[in-house]
Amino acid sequence: GRVVGGQGIYVQTRLLAQDGSGGIADLTLGGSTDVTSTNGNVDLEIRVQAPTWAAFDTIEIYANAATTPVDPLNPYLFVPAAGSAQVLAEGDCNPVTTGDGDFDLSVVNVHPVSGADRLDTTVVVPFVGLTQDTWFVVLVKGSDGSCSPMFPVFPSDLAAGSNTTLANLLDGNVGESGTMPLGVTNALYADVDGTPGFQPPNP
Repeated sequence: GRVVGGQGIYVQTRLLAQDGSGGIADLTLGGSTDVTSTNGNVDLEIRVQAPTWAAFDTIEIYANAATTPVDPLNPYLFVPAAGSAQVLAEGDCNPVTTGDGDFDLSVVNVHPVSGADRLDTTVVVPFVGLTQDTWFVVLVKGSDGSCSPMFPVFPSDLAAGSNTTLANLLDGNVGESGTMPLGVTNALYADVDGTPGFQPPNP
């Protein structure tokens, strides 16, 4: 399906065929989630937007990722296996500093009013020489210990012991167990094996 979701973070992805065909897969209402590339080359374009109170520093890309069951009594509940993601790190969760990671954050004014800002970044990741049909899912998050949680929008989850005064509550709350920003996409599919249609890697 054409679904994205999350808390604080809005993320969109596109798969661009790099075989001269101009093929595109995306999550828009009128688009297709499948793209064919005859030479196995695709670019994964990731656009992330968030309010300034939902800062993010990590983009995880899952491509035909292996999964691990979480609950033996629930055959439908899985998590990605350790090491299965390609991880892009921003560096320090601060848009003021640049060049200290795999991508930078930009502050964009969305209305000519002071403070009406959002965080924005676009990342393009090439995948070259794919021979197996491949699905791509993207997860974006703010890391506890680097980014501030979404306090006071999500007010009730901070560590109580270190937030006994108003000054404590207003100090950024980094590493204090608050609710962190998160965004995720449904899959896009690259058909690269020469057989028409997407062939699941683990049918």
